[in-house]
Amino acid sequence: MLAFIISAVALCAAHGSATPTPWPVVRLQIQNVMNQAVSEASRALNDTMMQATFINQEMDPIQAVAGWSEWGVRKALPNDTTLIGSATKSITAAAIMKLVEQGQLGLDEKVAPIVDPHFATVNMSLLKYMNNDARVENITVRHLLAMTSGIPDFDTPQLREWQWANPQTTNTPLMIMASINASLYFDPGQFGAYSSTNYVLLGLILMVKAGETSWDQYDQGSILPRRPGVEYKYTEFCLEGTLSSHNSPTMNVSHGYGPTWRDWYNVSATSGWACGNGLTNSFDLAMFYWDLFNYNVVSEEAVRQMTVMTPLYTFPIYYGLGLMTMIPDPSHTIGTGMAHGGDTYGFFTMPAFNMRYNFSVVVASNYEHQGSGTSAFGTIYVAAATILKQNGYYY
Repeated sequence: MLAFIISAVALCAAHGSATPTPWPVVRLQIQNVMNQAVSEASRALNDTMMQATFINQEMDPIQAVAGWSEWGVRKALPNDTTLIGSATKSITAAAIMKLVEQGQLGLDEKVAPIVDPHFATVNMSLLKYMNNDARVENITVRHLLAMTSGIPDFDTPQLREWQWANPQTTNTPLMIMASINASLYFDPGQFGAYSSTNYVLLGLILMVKAGETSWDQYDQGSILPRRPGVEYKYTEFCLEGTLSSHNSPTMNVSHGYGPTWRDWYNVSATSGWACGNGLTNSFDLAMFYWDLFNYNVVSEEAVRQMTVMTPLYTFPIYYGLGLMTMIPDPSHTIGTGMAHGGDTYGFFTMPAFNMRYNFSVVVASNYEHQGSGTSAFGTIYVAAATILKQNGYYY
């Protein structure tokens, strides 16, 4: 199947349905829903920032924003950027799948022989980091992508407190690995358990395959499909410095507030590197997922493999290869939403791509609280699918 953009008219003709409602009319309906959803969500969280973007094949993005980017000081703007946390994992996974496509890496290739030469520079190995648990020798690239390696998660409440107490310190991949000091939870491939450590190791694999010797030399943005009109100019990957150090007229970095109203703006933004250091806005992230699912990043076969979901026993979610089910659709009416959520220091990100109606939606907040942000996300997603269906837009 070709990677393509099909007009709504052609699609409706293929389905034998009537001419669709003109796009400006449909666009206004979606815009009205988004405006109301983000406004209500922002008010429910003390007027913190709520930002949303909708993108489909019309390439006429719809955006909505409400609240404060810096509480009580600066109102939020559509191009304000936030840390997207674990949504970064989809970008890392896509880069790995590109290597697989190119024959430079195998999904069932063992991980230790790839990363151990780097660990040897500090007289360590994957085996030593995992408490000499011999099972680590069986971990493959696929296990890391699918969260089935059994490797413990470095991202703990204790780490959060350490980072808050050491705001200027960059938690490097070697520091992350050294902090674990534990055996595997289970045999590789036996179960699924969410662990961001998997994606730190995937980042090191990408570093090695790129011919680099240091984690901060690898270009994480190299996988983004820049082309005329799609530049990803609001996207960076934080390798050092505080969140505030990344502020610029282009990036327009938002403050980020934790559950106890801590402001993480002057704290290190590295966030686990390849598992969580993406800094972008809802527009660029929505465009990435649209590009990914329209095969502008990796092939259709690669996307198919990424979307094969299995349940994780630690979290009530279904997980693929760098993607998770964000909106289930058991009745097969609105279309399952797939992407990767992000919940990081001071920020909350909810993205999804709908393969039935070929659109992506992202809701981002600068308050780390799932409540109203999740509600706005679900409202916009379901309403957009319903409006497109009612107005004859099929894919």
